[in-house]
Amino acid sequence: MGFYWIRSEIVSSLTKGRGMPKTRERTNNRGGVDAGDIIVCNWVSYVEIFYLTFRFDPIFTQYYPATNTLRPISLWKAIWNTGSYPNLDPPETETFTLQELVSYAKSKRSRPIVIFPEGTTSNGRALLKFNPIFKDVSIPVNDFKIHIFTVRYDFENFSPTYTVGNKFWHFIRLCSQLINTLQVRSLISDESSFSRYFAPTAQKVTTPDDIVDSQVLNYMVQVGRFRKTGLGIVEKKEFLDFYRKASGGYSKKKK
Repeated sequence: MGFYWIRSEIVSSLTKGRGMPKTRERTNNRGGVDAGDIIVCNWVSYVEIFYLTFRFDPIFTQYYPATNTLRPISLWKAIWNTGSYPNLDPPETETFTLQELVSYAKSKRSRPIVIFPEGTTSNGRALLKFNPIFKDVSIPVNDFKIHIFTVRYDFENFSPTYTVGNKFWHFIRLCSQLINTLQVRSLISDESSFSRYFAPTAQKVTTPDDIVDSQVLNYMVQVGRFRKTGLGIVEKKEFLDFYRKASGGYSKKKK
């Protein structure tokens, strides 16, 4: 697809997203990401799904806002879901809480888990409103590690980002562009431990219920140098309804 090399940085939130010099990506190195760990990434295209697969061989998930649960899905289902009509309610198949998926992955010594907290694709210029995926996760986060990743595509003519339209035609046009650029930025793992939210005593510290969700969002804003928006998965659904009505060519998917 024209991605001859990938620009990769490990950055620190303490320096507002500045970090080590860019290096060539080593796709056979998990970089400290273990089975049951959570990889959080913004979602703009099917390209980063290929990238995450080759680097981590993870478990991809589909999020359902109505129940705040996840469903493990295959690589090809994750690709198919890119830019598709977002489902708010889960299907008849079983879904799981985040903690249940983590426990399963760790017990089977399986793979890390990829979560797209926006729940749907954006245009890559900003972050959509995050879903409360980490709402029931208490701190300190001891059961698993959270790894923050952001992706950004630099382009001059045709954008690798995919939000709506014919996916096959988008793929053909992307392959027809000789050179494409993907920049991957990740946060130093030690900075997402949330240790600064507790005192070094036996006394329990009271924290907001959404502290993990809000901090993950803040980390991604700093790492990827994005801006926040008030738009989320519901607004994306309304946009696709409008697009389908206006173009007459968008197929709404329920499952």
